[in-house]
Amino acid sequence: MTLNIRTQKTRLFTVAALAFILALPVAGQGARERSWNRDHSRSVETGATKVIAIQVWADPIGSGQEQRFGIAPDNEAVQVWPGERLRLSLVGTGLFNGKGDEVPVGATFNIEAGRDISILRSSGNWVEVAIGNDARGVAGQVGYRVRGGYDMRGGLTNGRITLEARAGRGDDRHDRGGRHDGDSSSRREQARVVTSALVEGILNTRFDPSRDREWVDRVYENGYRGVQSLSDDLAKSVERRRIAVDADDTVRRLYRVLLRRDANEIKSDRGFWTNVSTLRRDGLRAVVRTVVGSTEFRTAFDINQLEERDSHYSRR
Repeated sequence: MTLNIRTQKTRLFTVAALAFILALPVAGQGARERSWNRDHSRSVETGATKVIAIQVWADPIGSGQEQRFGIAPDNEAVQVWPGERLRLSLVGTGLFNGKGDEVPVGATFNIEAGRDISILRSSGNWVEVAIGNDARGVAGQVGYRVRGGYDMRGGLTNGRITLEARAGRGDDRHDRGGRHDGDSSSRREQARVVTSALVEGILNTRFDPSRDREWVDRVYENGYRGVQSLSDDLAKSVERRRIAVDADDTVRRLYRVLLRRDANEIKSDRGFWTNVSTLRRDGLRAVVRTVVGSTEFRTAFDINQLEERDSHYSRR
């Protein structure tokens, strides 16, 4: 009988000890989770990224000259040109391991004030707007309302992006030549925007209106055919000079500049890695032809309007 009691006590002790040991990893895991949340400044209750400031990247379409402006708690006005189209990308200063790092901030957008601006399209954390040709002073304000998933003060969750038109727009900015009637100048501006994007996206260098004037004229005179031949020649020049390119970075740049996609849109596209493989196997020209030949490219730069007048201008 004594032996049985001792055996029962031993078994009970063993079971209790085993239960205690099995509980240890769970407690340790909870501690690690609490530490991770603390280090990344995330709310334990919501798991949301803590954001302490809001900025906007203003990228004139096809220029490759994006600038950052403080929105909240700062209130900087985004400087724009009359007649310009640009993408405004909302980003926040998130806290990670006690240090600030940029994070995209998803939001909805609307026109809050002004008759000289209009929204073209929006998605995720960006909105594309058009500035009126006669815009002066404060052209208008784009309102934003942050979607969920962020830990931020109430004053940051919604606000306005003020767009301020610069006084005048010089010939160096327009890069206009020949006639200055509305139709001709509009077509030349469109040719400049497309050429600028091709230079930045394919050559990975900044567009220079003086150096690249002949390329602008080529697109201006030949429309979409000029765009296709110029893009092929630029890609060919990169291959001929045997410039080392990183396939991943290069295709990502082509998507960002020539298709006007943001990081999330690029990441979610299954065709991205197909194009990376194509570049490694067949070279840059093959991928450029695919991108420039796509409907998405034609839509992003309103190529149809440029193409409709090809025959009219090429006969001049």
